[in-house]
Amino acid sequence: MRAADIVITTTGVKNLISRDQIRPGQIIFALSNPEPEISAREALAAGARFATDGRSVNNALGFPGLFRGALDARAHVFSDAMLLAASHRLADLSPPHEILPDVLNPAVHAAVAEAVAKAARSGDGATPL
Repeated sequence: MRAADIVITTTGVKNLISRDQIRPGQIIFALSNPEPEISAREALAAGARFATDGRSVNNALGFPGLFRGALDARAHVFSDAMLLAASHRLADLSPPHEILPDVLNPAVHAAVAEAVAKAARSGDGATPL
């Protein structure tokens, strides 16, 4: 792990990574929820150049559009197609050289909601009216 410039984890194991495993300058995405493999604060204190966890992405960017789209489509489940639609739309809206779009831009949430609702209506997630 110390040789990697970017570390992305999704193990589901809380506190799996200790501070001594972080190399100065690394980029850390500890994405397990509800508890990450290492907190962003710990990773930064250990010398990571950038660190984040899954909660900040989910709560700020994922959930608003995902839930609005599900509500608009009257979805009774979150299908894989809906989750992928949200992910792809967020990626499409990301500016060049950025990982994610601006979390404060309301147009982002509206665009994600539209993509999620469309996926729900064309798949197995929505309840017909």
